[in-house]
Amino acid sequence: MSSHLFFSIIGWIAAFLGIPGTVVQYRRILKDGIEGISIATWLMFAFMCMYWIAYGFAIRSWVIVMGSLVVFPYQLFVISHLSPMKHLKVLFGTGAFTFACAWLPAMTMGWSAGLYGTGFAMVISRMPQLIELIRVKNAQGVSASSWAIGSLGSLLWVIYYTSEQMWAPFFATAVSGIVNVLIVAFTLLRHKQVKSKQLSSHTVG
Repeated sequence: MSSHLFFSIIGWIAAFLGIPGTVVQYRRILKDGIEGISIATWLMFAFMCMYWIAYGFAIRSWVIVMGSLVVFPYQLFVISHLSPMKHLKVLFGTGAFTFACAWLPAMTMGWSAGLYGTGFAMVISRMPQLIELIRVKNAQGVSASSWAIGSLGSLLWVIYYTSEQMWAPFFATAVSGIVNVLIVAFTLLRHKQVKSKQLSSHTVG
């Protein structure tokens, strides 16, 4: 197997790995509710997806197009359960932020500039979720598995972009992947705290 084929396979695995990650979160919402989930984070995920799809078409990279296209509907499913129409300020705010970070640099300085801005936006998009996990004690609606799969996907994308010497998307994915790992850690911590509290309650009872 040639190295080019090997890294192409890694790219396609990363592209479709987004599906189980998002589906796991959606199923967690149906089972445990939306407690601890940040609508700002998921709205920015969807807006970022649009940019990555456009970028993939622009450079004729079908693996990049599919990487976002396959998860976009599932992101909308998650958002639909977070009542976006009741959070119009957040909806328009995240849309404007994404435009300023990604689309505006892309239109004025090219796609690579937009991707560096996207990297910044992808970190910021995860901060509301990270802050929510720090702020609330109950994060039962947040799926640690979903974020762990996302972290693995980020790692595979980083490997793929390195092999293709695509440094702008490498930067965007690497920095957001680091925040993904932090979210996994805090989610597991919150889930452990809830279980400990439940066990204590049963013991006292």
